[in-house]
Amino acid sequence: MVIHHESNDRVMQRRGDDCGFTLVELLIIVAVVAILMSFAAPGFSGLTADIRQTREYNAFAADLRLARLEAIKRGSSVTICARASATACGTDWSVGWHTFVESDALTPGAIAAGDEHLRTHEVSSNGTLGIRAIAIVRPAASAQRAFISFDARGRADWTVGTWVLCDSRSASEALALVINGAGSSRLAVTTSTSTDTVVDALGVPVTCPT
Repeated sequence: MVIHHESNDRVMQRRGDDCGFTLVELLIIVAVVAILMSFAAPGFSGLTADIRQTREYNAFAADLRLARLEAIKRGSSVTICARASATACGTDWSVGWHTFVESDALTPGAIAAGDEHLRTHEVSSNGTLGIRAIAIVRPAASAQRAFISFDARGRADWTVGTWVLCDSRSASEALALVINGAGSSRLAVTTSTSTDTVVDALGVPVTCPT
């Protein structure tokens, strides 16, 4: 009886042929992946926006706590102001903010020569985030505010106010921080309506910077 043996090369070639994909099969796979990606992209974009918002919200909330604790510890006023440059306060919270110890009571909300910087935060959103603060400072009415100060007892100079953070989505996707005169803060609540409206410290729907 004669037994024929195939060479190893021929056996490997047959195995390779059995495991491969044809061009048509590859095109089908690419098309299916593209379709799945098109469905996943909007959700991924929303997730990225949520992460960006949450990061900046958490940074401001942390600096509020720092400012209040430092004011109590030092027995001195500590201020957070909207950032204009590396050494100056401005009016646009979307740029970032400074946290510093006030040494000049005559110029509240402005960094003086003797003020001690505690922390500076620069918003890294490339202009995609809009931030503003609206508060009541007695006896004035509600108005936009460019800074908030805490005294030696940890009380805020805001009677009540809201710091609002928005992106290109609607105000229903905003994050807001409510701050009262005692110096405490909390996440602004969302109503149970179908629009998921975020309301400010006075129970009014928040509006985003334009």
